[in-house]
Amino acid sequence: MTILAAIDSFKGSASSFELNQAALNGWFSKKGEKINRPIADGGEGTAEAIYHALGGQWRVIEGGDLLFRKVSCRYLLTVYAGKRLAVIESTEVIGLDLLKEPTDQTIRSASSFGLGELLKDALTQEVDQVIVTLGGSGCSDDCHIRWEWLFRWWLRSVAVARSQVSWGYRGKSTADDETNRVGQKP
Repeated sequence: MTILAAIDSFKGSASSFELNQAALNGWFSKKGEKINRPIADGGEGTAEAIYHALGGQWRVIEGGDLLFRKVSCRYLLTVYAGKRLAVIESTEVIGLDLLKEPTDQTIRSASSFGLGELLKDALTQEVDQVIVTLGGSGCSDDCHIRWEWLFRWWLRSVAVARSQVSWGYRGKSTADDETNRVGQKP
């Protein structure tokens, strides 16, 4: 008999991996295989679940959290189907759990700028694709303006014409006269 444990994390209490292991440790049968498969729904634990499935390396950088406090944050560099991936989990820098005691003031001050810092760093790692998970965010700012700025910076500054960002960019650099920003002929 095969026993599969795939339990989502308990926010702030236990990771999917830890919960699965606890369930498997409680299963007393010595026959069969026990499989620990971390899962996530796009919030906290998503990058960790992908790490357990694909392996890879964690890249750690210094950045700012949602209140611009300096924090050490990480994202995953891995390979899937022959492509180098960067997996950025937004909860690393803008997670709701980073607001210890949310108040009207902290919620109004919260920013997604730190998420942009992670993305900016990931784009310098010669990846083919960037996956950004957005669940569990502790802010609702005007991040679309920052994303657009970052996207323009990337087109100007990073010579990674082969890159593909999963939230929309599928073409070559705008420096290429043959394609526009979505990879279509003008």
